[in-house]
Amino acid sequence: MYNTYIAPIELSWKLGDTGFFTKVGLGTYLPDGTQTGLAKLSNVGDPYWTFIPQLSFSYLKNGWNFTANVYNEMNTASSVTDCTTGNVFHVDITATKQIDRWTIGPVGSMSGR
Repeated sequence: MYNTYIAPIELSWKLGDTGFFTKVGLGTYLPDGTQTGLAKLSNVGDPYWTFIPQLSFSYLKNGWNFTANVYNEMNTASSVTDCTTGNVFHVDITATKQIDRWTIGPVGSMSGR
């Protein structure tokens, strides 16, 4: 199994009837996933903690969905190798319109170290 994810802090706000929403959060991956092999490196689970602060903004009104979700994976040192994999920054963007049963528009994702 992969590491357990917990999200002890998640706060979101609906900004009146404007259609605007925002969310902040902090999640954590615990290093409790399956680790196998001689050096415990042939595994599904990661042998380190990951902390993930997150910020999201959305406009959801009249069939429109404009959303930006930004979060950063901050990794601690591995308990097996004592190395740090580094941080990974993510941006997810959505810009869609619902027309009857169809939703059209671009959805994108970018990540980098």
